[in-house]
Amino acid sequence: MKLLPAGLYVLAGTLLTLYGVAVCPFVSSFTEQNFLKSIVTIMGPTLCFFGLRTFSLRLYPQLRNSHTLLGFDLGLWFLNGLVIAIFNALAFSFPVGSGAKVIFGSLCLGSFVAGITSLCQERREIELGTKAVNLKKRHFVSISKKFAIFSGLCLIEFAVIVSLIVVKDLHHLLSKFQAGVLEEQFRHSIVAISIEIGFVLAIVLTGSVTIFVLYSQNLKAIFDKILQTLAEVERGNLDAECPVMPTDEFSIICDQTNKMILGLRDKERIRGIFGKFVDPKVARHLIEEEGGANLGGHQTQMVVLFSDIRNFTGLSENLNPEKVVELLNIYFTEFVKVIQRHRGVVDKFIGDAIMAVFGLDDTAAAARAVETALEVLEQLPEINSSLKASGLPPIEIGIGVHSGAVIAGNIGSRERLEYTVIGDVVNIASRLESLTKSLGSPLAVSKDVYEDLPQQLQTRLEIEGLQKLKGKAQSIQVFKMK
Repeated sequence: MKLLPAGLYVLAGTLLTLYGVAVCPFVSSFTEQNFLKSIVTIMGPTLCFFGLRTFSLRLYPQLRNSHTLLGFDLGLWFLNGLVIAIFNALAFSFPVGSGAKVIFGSLCLGSFVAGITSLCQERREIELGTKAVNLKKRHFVSISKKFAIFSGLCLIEFAVIVSLIVVKDLHHLLSKFQAGVLEEQFRHSIVAISIEIGFVLAIVLTGSVTIFVLYSQNLKAIFDKILQTLAEVERGNLDAECPVMPTDEFSIICDQTNKMILGLRDKERIRGIFGKFVDPKVARHLIEEEGGANLGGHQTQMVVLFSDIRNFTGLSENLNPEKVVELLNIYFTEFVKVIQRHRGVVDKFIGDAIMAVFGLDDTAAAARAVETALEVLEQLPEINSSLKASGLPPIEIGIGVHSGAVIAGNIGSRERLEYTVIGDVVNIASRLESLTKSLGSPLAVSKDVYEDLPQQLQTRLEIEGLQKLKGKAQSIQVFKMK
């Protein structure tokens, strides 16, 4: 791929020499020695400008952008034709018309070379996923318009070059006519015109088809890249991006796709941050559900787990605030992991207490709440080991679990909302947690919860009988951990 520009420049320089012979009577009448000099005067500047191109791209990497490279190459080919015309005018007394033909021929061949190298560079940029910035509508050129412009330029180039060939041969034909050899020269001119027009047609067709094929391949590559990016997004990869390269309809599609991904990325970031302040399930509900951030709620059946640290006031008095925060963070981190593992939702932290709810989006809530309580109590020795390693005192906890009808939703004001559950179920769960102090067991479960448990969990609990709860007129049936 790196040798492609060099090969194109050599090929174009050779074709430019042949083009000069085809369209210019002055060149075709050269002696063999002068003709060789003419070849040198064409190939010499062409190779020098290629060297300038290579040096410039190394010195200014920004020129390697496909669109910038197209203009840069076209400019070099125009200067190439201008230098050749001036040198031939000075060295061989070329007429102005011949010089203009050389400039036109150089620019025509240069347009094919520049187009091919630019499209090859664009393909590399697409494969690398290069993303253009500051896409401007005033630079937008539709695909259909690009094809129309390029097709028109090819036709104009072909028509002009063929006209030059015909004029050149007619010039010779008239000169021979004056010499009295019309019939023989006429046949010769017809053959010459046919060969030369075929030569030009082959160049124009080859260059045009090559550019059309490369451009079509680039469009397909961009289309495949868009599909690949969308597939990555569907799989959850929000770091994927579409390359915004050509200034056509695909650039708009790529740009809008990237904006969509950016929006999803921001939404996911907000959800991630939000999920650190409220449970991820609640965050998802508030972000995705219509009206999720409105005031109000709905009645539903839930299981509420309430846990508290024993003698936390005494612990706080003997620790500085930083140590208290460290202790709570170690304890809450492990507790929350267990809650989420059993598909519960952390409703809130209240000082050293934690409130969680089960049944927000599925069934078997009672079993999962009790399993959470039992697992946390089993892990408490490990939590205390972590606290000890950090120079903190061990803790004991109490857990109360109750189920029933609650109102789940947003409370507060339009400026400040909190998603929570409200109802007498929450109060009873809190009272059950307090009751564990007198029961001599770290876990107290209401009869409503016990009856919804599978047998293997019921066997891990034993009945304590009717218990009077603080602030409640009626006693309730309570079960505790064996």
